[in-house]
Amino acid sequence: MGLRQVYQAADAARYKIYKPSQHEGSVSFKELQDMNLEVIRWLDVYGKSIDYPITQGDDNKFGDYSLSGAIFLDYLNSKNFQDFNIIL
Repeated sequence: MGLRQVYQAADAARYKIYKPSQHEGSVSFKELQDMNLEVIRWLDVYGKSIDYPITQGDDNKFGDYSLSGAIFLDYLNSKNFQDFNIIL
């Protein structure tokens, strides 16, 4: 797979259909969580091209390899983001 294909696979537009939304008829964030139990939150940085789901596993070693990668919360951080330091 070439670098261009990796960037296309990681394009935020591919994930926006799952972004939490109030719109009728859109695919829900809950459906994304049903497909991948490690999805816990959504990260959207205003004015930047960062608009992706956040995952968290039982450890920081993920079994499924993806060239496009994923944003993940360190397994030691709490899912509710109440820790003093949060590592993504």
